[in-house]
Amino acid sequence: MSSNSFVLELLDKSQDYAKTHTPSPVINDVPVSARGHTIIFCCADGRIDPKALFGLSLADAVVVRNAGCGMPRMINDLLILDEVLELREVLIISHTDCGLTHVEDDAIRKGVKQRVTDLDEEIDNMHFGAFKDNFARVKGDMNYFKSHPLVRRELAENTYGAVYDIITGKVTRVEI
Repeated sequence: MSSNSFVLELLDKSQDYAKTHTPSPVINDVPVSARGHTIIFCCADGRIDPKALFGLSLADAVVVRNAGCGMPRMINDLLILDEVLELREVLIISHTDCGLTHVEDDAIRKGVKQRVTDLDEEIDNMHFGAFKDNFARVKGDMNYFKSHPLVRRELAENTYGAVYDIITGKVTRVEI
């Protein structure tokens, strides 16, 4: 293992954090009424920080991230968290200059096939979620979510979308 591994640095730094850490309450000690009932789906890109963007504290909302904020890839997380937290609202937020606006699914498939040479059919069936238009992406994700048969109607009706501009810091609501 490399001695200049960033992950190993992070693990070392966590020891300092632990020295001053204030324990969080365990989930069974937090009444359902005090748990975050909002879920924010956003991109894994570190340039979008929902805590800073919306002034959130730890328990205000659950933030779920993945590459490009593709809802089809996050539906399992939503179903689990809705069962545990009794969610009331959903925010799907994309951001300008997302990495997935700079690639195509076919290019990703090609790269994966170069590394994994014996699973072409499986790779061909994968959807990576590349897109060009943030607003269209959020609308598509909202429609997917609102029409999904496993999503509670009350939650689907309280689904919102937005696009965060990484240059201006402004968030624009997306409606369908």
